[in-house]
Amino acid sequence: MEVRFAGCKSDYWKGKINQLKEKYPEISFFEINRDFEKEEIEFTDILITYRLKKEHVEFSKRLKYLFVPYAGLNNFPLQVLKEKNIIVCNSHENTKYVAERAFALTLALLGKIVLFHNDLKKGFWHREGLYKEYWETLRGKKCSIIGAGNIGIDLAKFLKVFNCEIMGVKKRLKNYEKIQNFDLLTDDINKALSFGQIIFLTLPLTKESENLINEKNIYLLEGKYLVNVSRGKIVNEKVLYDSLKNKILKGAALDVWYTYPKEGEENKKLPSNYPIYELDNVVISPHKGAHTREAEEGDIDFTVSNLTNLLEGKDLKNIVDLDKGY
Repeated sequence: MEVRFAGCKSDYWKGKINQLKEKYPEISFFEINRDFEKEEIEFTDILITYRLKKEHVEFSKRLKYLFVPYAGLNNFPLQVLKEKNIIVCNSHENTKYVAERAFALTLALLGKIVLFHNDLKKGFWHREGLYKEYWETLRGKKCSIIGAGNIGIDLAKFLKVFNCEIMGVKKRLKNYEKIQNFDLLTDDINKALSFGQIIFLTLPLTKESENLINEKNIYLLEGKYLVNVSRGKIVNEKVLYDSLKNKILKGAALDVWYTYPKEGEENKKLPSNYPIYELDNVVISPHKGAHTREAEEGDIDFTVSNLTNLLEGKDLKNIVDLDKGY
């Protein structure tokens, strides 16, 4: 049996891989670069990787299991993986940190932290006491969390400390289903958009969720705040820009985007095709929600534990439904 770790280069990863080599000397463990050639996995049985191309899956002859050390799978060739009956497992250990990031961005947005910070560096104090000089409290706000999964559940814990009233959106909602810290649950997106004063996006990007917020329903967000820590494409890019520029949306905090630097490119690239980042009712962040040491090590621990389950014939956790994409 051949197991390959692609792009698992951190010292923490290396320590875990060495432990596996010692524990299972009969199994061949290999470390390869993140941007590996398809020939490198031709006879791989189990692959642990942060990225995977369609042609790699098609070329592989023995690949049966794929482990992804994070949650989002929108850039993986799910259809080909399904056609080849490859079992895919991901990790949700980073979700609590994404929720923390969403909460921090919300406080920064409502508190005008970035605006006041930048102006005070120029000597402008915002002390006139006029309404426009106020910052806004989170306390008691109505919040809609679009995606009552792992991130949404952790986010709700933070919001409840501020006595927020919370509505969660969940697909395939069961009758009388309850989730701790959610006051209301619905499967109706428009109902949730109408309810909340703050709209949080914490759902995975799928064919169904792409362009979920668009020109047809943006009017439901008039005078409200939007916080997106899931994927940029869930919100129509032009609609987002126009609604912020024209003050339909009161403001937005964004950790996810539409354009990213490519691997190997100079790390200088604006995050949108529209100048969203120039608006003063926006707080922006470079997709860093899961970028803490604790998140990375938690994902690694879970992935190695799940791989160990497979090697020892135990049940796997977090098997992805390749039709749903999560």
